Amino acid sequence: MGNALPPPAYGVVCDIDVQGHPPIRQKARRTPLRSLGKLYELLKGLLTARLVSFSDSPWASPIVIVLKKNGIDIRLCIDYKRVNAITAIIEYAMPLVDDLLTEMEAYLWFCSLDAASGFWAVMMTRRARKISAFVCALGHFEWLRMPFGLKNAPMIYQRTIDNALRGFVQPKGGWANFSEKMRLAETAEAEDKAGVTEASVSPNEAPRTKFEADRALSTTESAVASLVKSPLADMYSSGEPDESSLVPVLDRRSVVDDICFGSETFEACLATLDRLLSRFRECRISVSFSNSLFVQRKVGFLCHDVSAAGIAPDAKKAAAVTELSFPASKKGVQSFLGALNYYSRFIQDFAVYGAALYQLKDADFEPGGDLSAASQSFAMLQQRIRDAPILRHFDRGKDVHVTLFANEWALSSTLMQEHEGKLHPVRFCGRVLKDADMNYHPAEKEVLALLLVLKVCYTQLVGKSIRVYTRFSTLEWVHKSKTLFGRATQFAVLLSPWHLVVERVKEKDCVFAQLLQAGLTSFVDLDESLASVAPPSKGSANVRLDPHLLYARLPTSYSGHVLSFDVSAKTETHGGYGSCSWILRKLPEWTIVIAVSAYLEATTVNLAEYAGMNNGVSAALGLAITDLVIVGDSRLAMQQSLGVIACRKETLMTQLNHHRELVAKLRLVK
Repeated sequence: MGNALPPPAYGVVCDIDVQGHPPIRQKARRTPLRSLGKLYELLKGLLTARLVSFSDSPWASPIVIVLKKNGIDIRLCIDYKRVNAITAIIEYAMPLVDDLLTEMEAYLWFCSLDAASGFWAVMMTRRARKISAFVCALGHFEWLRMPFGLKNAPMIYQRTIDNALRGFVQPKGGWANFSEKMRLAETAEAEDKAGVTEASVSPNEAPRTKFEADRALSTTESAVASLVKSPLADMYSSGEPDESSLVPVLDRRSVVDDICFGSETFEACLATLDRLLSRFRECRISVSFSNSLFVQRKVGFLCHDVSAAGIAPDAKKAAAVTELSFPASKKGVQSFLGALNYYSRFIQDFAVYGAALYQLKDADFEPGGDLSAASQSFAMLQQRIRDAPILRHFDRGKDVHVTLFANEWALSSTLMQEHEGKLHPVRFCGRVLKDADMNYHPAEKEVLALLLVLKVCYTQLVGKSIRVYTRFSTLEWVHKSKTLFGRATQFAVLLSPWHLVVERVKEKDCVFAQLLQAGLTSFVDLDESLASVAPPSKGSANVRLDPHLLYARLPTSYSGHVLSFDVSAKTETHGGYGSCSWILRKLPEWTIVIAVSAYLEATTVNLAEYAGMNNGVSAALGLAITDLVIVGDSRLAMQQSLGVIACRKETLMTQLNHHRELVAKLRLVK
């Protein structure tokens, strides 16, 4: 249909319920003089196409002029923020992108259809016309067709397309009856318009202003507008069951005006297309021929390339992301992450590599800020979207495999299925750890990664047996044990509906690595390569969380002393007491040199950590030990002593200074 305005869809109207709120009349915002000519042309086109008319409504929302990418043309946007705030929302479930990209494993031929003009195919009720009124430097106008920006517009249009594909209700009297009424109304409107036009060019008439002819057209209510006001116009209010022989057309949903479907054979796909177009003709929904693809091996859908081989990111959009330079502000980083997040399903360990970018602050971009980890993360994410694999369609007939990974700041999981003897990715997912999650044991973090993929891919995985590959035996114990406590009980409850087959993968497992499709990273090798992208630790803007600092790695032949400590403490409401213990061992025999515990009458967890660590160092010095390795699971004392976390509290600063005095007496400390 090109750029022509499509005729209105049958049986649907846009109404706006402001729940009795008095009219909101806002002032027009200033328009730059250089944009005034473009605004006039745009409004003139809308008036000519009968999309808007002049208004005498007590409502008025201001316009916002937005320049298009070419820097010359403008886009008309209306600020409906205050109108939307008082509008009663239509509760209608919108489809999710994840759901729309599934159930395509059997397709060999595809169609991708784009409905013409989208929202403009829906007529407005008289009340909606008045409430939608907008004001600008060139006048006061109201919409005759549903505009963008209204809160309920996506739901109204989605419901229209869903009804066309499924066939729930029809206009009162049937589609053919309403079609005839609309034809008569449009004929009458065309005759009225022709009459006004002839009168407007009479040689005896006085000269008119630019918009006077358009105002004449809008002063009288057209036959189509009268039909829209009638009870016949809204089929959802009448609720008459659809008796069409063409429905249901598809067993899939669309998202607003994008429709994608397919079939195993060319003929079957063509037959479905023919039935769909016949149904759209019946409902009077127009399709944009230039923006649609018919019976192809590969089509574009929701910025993805869909084919029988699987799903890939749109090549042009992915290339645009990879060509960006590192942003100069936090806002620029957020824009980059927003663009990349849409394609996160294609990036293995997206959250692991992106955490340093998520934690950036405005101060980090000032002189002296450390952007080394962020720059490295930025480059690695660009490389990963450049090398993004084709994700296979999920096949319910195949076994499901899941790999898990978690480190100090993020977790990730990979959903895979076997094709030609290799495990191919179906979906990557992950997230940055919350503060509380960071205290979990790595095995518990991997349970969180499993719960995440079960949630994200629920509709695909429900009822399936899932083989899970993990580095720890904890997951199998949590899933099967009958004697659980603490967080393990909660994990067991959440995992109880699922049938899991847990397989532990040892470090450097070559057999498992060979199962993976080329390009997939085996999680057992990840820890070695993540130091450069570690995000800043909480409380410190410039010091990154280095895995080599946080994990003690000693050769098996190491000879020396190792100090370990552990603590516990009650909160003040439960007594405020605690305890600490420290053990000094001699390696390589692991002989216990000293093991001591102490009761602390009034303490906190952080003070108890310092007490255990400092008492252990003092004990080592008392035995004339000069080289010492200190290990512990402390989230504060250890990291403050390393400079990873800033220390600002006076009581802790005293303990930290004491610790520094003690370790200064050692020849070597790690």
